[in-house]
Amino acid sequence: MWFSLMVLVKFTRVGHLTPVPLTDTHLCCECHESSGAQPAPNCLALYSAWSMLPNVMGFPVFGKLVFVAVDMAIGSLIHAILKRRGASPAAAGSAMALYLCNPLMMNVATRGSADGLVVVLVLGTLLCLLRRQLLLAALLFGLSVHVKIYPIVYALPLVMVLDEAYAPADFAQRVLPAPAKSGFVGQTVGTLRWLAGRYCTPSAWRLEGQEGVVEVGARNKEQHSQAAFQIWQWPDRAVAAFLSLLTPRRLLFGLVSGGVFVGLTAFFYVLYGWEFLYESLLHHFVRADNRHNFSVYFYDLYLKYDMPAARTSAGLLAFLPQFGTLSVLGGLYAKDAPLALFLQTLVFVAFNKVCTAQYFMWWMALLPVVVPNMTMGLPLAVLLSAVWMGTELSWIGAAYHLEWLGVSTFIEVWLASLLFFSANVFVLWCVMRNTTPVPMFAGGSVVPMQSAAKATMAKSE
Repeated sequence: MWFSLMVLVKFTRVGHLTPVPLTDTHLCCECHESSGAQPAPNCLALYSAWSMLPNVMGFPVFGKLVFVAVDMAIGSLIHAILKRRGASPAAAGSAMALYLCNPLMMNVATRGSADGLVVVLVLGTLLCLLRRQLLLAALLFGLSVHVKIYPIVYALPLVMVLDEAYAPADFAQRVLPAPAKSGFVGQTVGTLRWLAGRYCTPSAWRLEGQEGVVEVGARNKEQHSQAAFQIWQWPDRAVAAFLSLLTPRRLLFGLVSGGVFVGLTAFFYVLYGWEFLYESLLHHFVRADNRHNFSVYFYDLYLKYDMPAARTSAGLLAFLPQFGTLSVLGGLYAKDAPLALFLQTLVFVAFNKVCTAQYFMWWMALLPVVVPNMTMGLPLAVLLSAVWMGTELSWIGAAYHLEWLGVSTFIEVWLASLLFFSANVFVLWCVMRNTTPVPMFAGGSVVPMQSAAKATMAKSE
C-alpha cells in the first residue's frame, strides 16, 4: 500500500480499490455498492465482485491477504503432490520453497491477481488423480475451466493418463473377440455384445480395478490374433479399436468435468445472458488487445486494430502454432501428467496472442512439481534464469518508456518481445532435454518418481 501511494508506477491493482470480478471477464464492475445497485451482467460469474467489498469498507489489504493465503495453499499442494509421488521430505520442501520464495510470485499475489485460484484447482486435480479420487478430480477440472478457460488445454493428457497403467481392468477386455458366426450379421452381433459387456455392467464402472481380468484379456487377445477376419469385419474392428480407448473411467472424467463446466456456464447465462457468454468465453477467439504486452503478436495486432477483418484473421491464425504444439506435447508426455501440464502451460503462455505478467504464475506453479526429475546442473539452471529474467527486464524497460514517459518505443517493445519469446523457447527446449519423464502410475499404483527416474536413466545408458 505504501508503495502504491508513494511511487508513480502503482503496485496495487485497480481491482483492489474498486471491486472486480475474479473470473475471466476482464471487465471492471459497474456497480456502486453504496447505492445498492446490482452488478452489471458481465461482472459476475462464479466469483463475485462482492467478495472484494471489505477493500472499500475500511480494510484495504483484504484482497492481498486473500491471495497470499491462496499462494500458501499452492505451496501446500506442491508439497502434497511430490510427497504422493514418493519425493523425499527435503525435495518436497525445497520445491515448495522454490515457489513460495519466488519474488515474481510474491509480486503477482500481493498486487491483486486472482490467477492463483485457478492454479489451486489445477494442482488439486493432479493431487486427486494421484489419490485415485477420479470423481473429485473431474469436478475440480471442470471448475477450473469455468473459472478461467485456459486449463481446457490439459484435457488431452489428463484423459490419456487414465490408461492401462492407471486402471489395468479397463484395458483387459479391450480387444474385439472373434464372431460366433461368420458374415456381416454375425460380426455386428458380436460387436454389440462386446459393447454391452464393456459399458453396461456395473463392474465396468468401479473406480478400482478388478482382480483376474488381465489374464482374461490376454486370452481374448490371443484368440483374436488367431481368428480369420473377413473384409466386411474390418469396419467393426476399427470401431472396436477406437471404442477401446473410451474406457469407463475416461468417459466418467469427461462427462463429469464437461458437465460441471457446461452446467455452470448455463446457470450464469440464464442469469446474465449473452453478455456473460461472450465476455467469459467467446471473446477469446476474437480478442486482440491494442495495448503492449509480452506477446510477439502484439505489434501486428496493434497495427491492424482498426481493420477488424485482418485483425480477427491474424488472431485466429495465431492459434495454429499454439494448439499444434500443445497437442503434440500433451500426447507425448501424457504418462507424466505434471510434466505434460508444465510444458503445455509454458507453450500456451509463450505462444499466446496476449501475454501479461500474471500468466507466468500458471507455469511457475507447475515448475516445482517437475524439478525433482530434472537432471540439469546448477550452472544451466542459473543460465536459464538469467536469460529469462534478462529478456523480461529488457521488455519492461522499453515498455516503461512507452507507457509512463510517452516515448514511442513500439519497435523496441516488439523486438524485446521477440527476444523474450526466444528465451521461453530456449527454456522449453532445455527442460525437455534435461528432464526424465516418470509415469505417474504402473499396475494401478503410483510410481515413486525417483526410482523410476533412475531406472529410465539406466536404460538410456
